[in-house]
Amino acid sequence: MLNESTPYLMIEVISDTVENNERVIHRRKTCIGNPVEHFVTEEVVRVPVTEPKKEEVKVSIKPIVTKKVRARNAKGHYVADNPDTPENEAWVTKVVKKVKSVRKPRKKKND
Repeated sequence: MLNESTPYLMIEVISDTVENNERVIHRRKTCIGNPVEHFVTEEVVRVPVTEPKKEEVKVSIKPIVTKKVRARNAKGHYVADNPDTPENEAWVTKVVKKVKSVRKPRKKKND
């Protein structure tokens, strides 16, 4: 809108300032369509400055589902509880991942 130069019209922005909730743009237009004549005009464009609308952001907090499972070592064997410690090492809490259902592609009928 403010700098719409074309092959026949050259627009040059001289200054761009904000005054009293208005954007004031001084620009020079040079019409170069006719090679014999060039027309130069200067204009002032005033555009009201508006603050962008703030959109409400909805945050949905999904609960994290956890499950107690038997602890396993690197080989996959169960870990036994050490009776000398107050913590039970035989059980650990893991986050349950939501399983996405995989849709099988339909078989095409042969006509």
